[in-house]
Amino acid sequence: MRAPVAILSAMLALPACQDPTSDLGPAQSVELGRAVFSYEGPRHYDILLVIDDSASMADEQETLALNLGAFIDVLESEEVKMDYRVMVVRTSGSNCQLDGQTDGQTDGGLPVAESCRARLEDFVVPEGREAGVADWRDVCLESCAHETLDIVPTLAGLEDTARPRPWLEHRRDTEGEGVNSPVPLGEALTCLGLVGVSGCDYESPFEAIARVLEQDKVPGSPTYGFLREDAHFLALVISDEDDCSLRDPSVLDPAGARVFWPPGTPSAETRAPSATCFRAGSGCRVEENRWVCEAVERAADGGPAGPGSGAAPVLHPVDELVQSFERLRQSKRDAGNHEAAVLLGLITGVDERGMGAWPLPEPEDADFVAEFGVAPGCQAMHDEQRAVGMSPPRLLALAEALTPNNAFSSCSNDYSPALEAIAEAIRPQLAPNCFPHTARLHPVGSQGRSADCLVFAEVEGLAEETRVPECVRDDEGGYQLDEEMGDYTRPPEAEVCFVAITDANGSMTPDPFDSMSVECVDQEGNLEFKFVMRPGSPWRGRDRRYEVVCSVDPEAPAPMP
Repeated sequence: MRAPVAILSAMLALPACQDPTSDLGPAQSVELGRAVFSYEGPRHYDILLVIDDSASMADEQETLALNLGAFIDVLESEEVKMDYRVMVVRTSGSNCQLDGQTDGQTDGGLPVAESCRARLEDFVVPEGREAGVADWRDVCLESCAHETLDIVPTLAGLEDTARPRPWLEHRRDTEGEGVNSPVPLGEALTCLGLVGVSGCDYESPFEAIARVLEQDKVPGSPTYGFLREDAHFLALVISDEDDCSLRDPSVLDPAGARVFWPPGTPSAETRAPSATCFRAGSGCRVEENRWVCEAVERAADGGPAGPGSGAAPVLHPVDELVQSFERLRQSKRDAGNHEAAVLLGLITGVDERGMGAWPLPEPEDADFVAEFGVAPGCQAMHDEQRAVGMSPPRLLALAEALTPNNAFSSCSNDYSPALEAIAEAIRPQLAPNCFPHTARLHPVGSQGRSADCLVFAEVEGLAEETRVPECVRDDEGGYQLDEEMGDYTRPPEAEVCFVAITDANGSMTPDPFDSMSVECVDQEGNLEFKFVMRPGSPWRGRDRRYEVVCSVDPEAPAPMP
């Protein structure tokens, strides 16, 4: 995907605000080359985690507990430094209490705002529900060390009063940076992301997402102000079944027609199997010895629904949620965020390739097939327990419309690769700073090489350009490493310094960190720039431009276009 967070451009012959040739000798005797490297300030991301809290997700939540920190680690990595918010909601929805029957949590789309230790009852499977293990409180107690999270009050939306918000936030802007949690954010997300196993078997991620989008602009709602106009948006759904966001509750009514109930369901059964939703919203067929399932819209009588049919669909239409995402994207563009990204990620019942085509059933799948009509979308062994995931045609249809090829298997024993891949997809992708001329190089000391260059910074909010110094060199001419910071050393009081990278083949200097990138070498250049910024510098939150002026070899070929 095209990186939305950082843009690098190199442009020639741009005027400087001051005369750079004064330090490079008489202008008539020096051939000069120029380049400009421009960066946008760090973009914002609002991330919604929609997590299945049904009993079937017990093993998967244990896996999730081990891996949620990996998601934060990518967002927090030194080279990313992303500004972000993360909020957690459950998949249990309004269809979990029908005709007086109680079926666990009913707060899909409402944020999880407490540590799992403050709601241990959520980790006990409700009586009468199928579960190999009924009590999963140890998952919370062993994975989360914090009884409370004590979220720091902040402003949001148009409110002028700070209050604790039901999300985690790391802010980086022109006022500096800060977090809204005294608990490290990776640990805090683990305590929130463990949503429990007492929720509804009729998972409704569509309803949860739609509720967040609808309530965001409603003052007083729990999620008011979560979505920022200048932020990108990612919804990440983690579930082992497909969406069951109902429009017509008669689908689950035991006294109704039972059109979508699995064949063979005992007439005395008063609780609809979760497969009822799958049968109401998907159509499956066999192609080349594999099942292929697709999202479909059906009416209460089992016939077609949607535009042109004259019948209302029993489930929330995929297209309506796609339109909600599109309206969100358009509202951001109308507010000036023209490159706004609105994305969907899935950890669900797909195979290890993230594909939604499923094999024919094995003998051990007989009970599963009797209920759902098809074999599991994925399966794996977790501590001698067989974990399965249902094929999710509705979720995949939504992903295909919004963010193709962004689905990962819920049956995996390790979610960290999936979480890291999804986080990597939204991180800033910084291109290398290739100087588009052949610079004059000369030795520095016994081990270094450099170029005659002047560098200036123009930073949003600063009235004048700032001269950027070179990073500190050691006695042998190489750049001096700051072991504490794990980077090159800045001169005292410098917000930023530059490094002239000149080692095109990795063997010209003994410094293992000054090798040029493949991109710059491929452009047949001999100079690349790196900028080392002070940790916590307010420049990180501002648009900035570095203008570079260097003496060049007049005999060298013309620069690459």
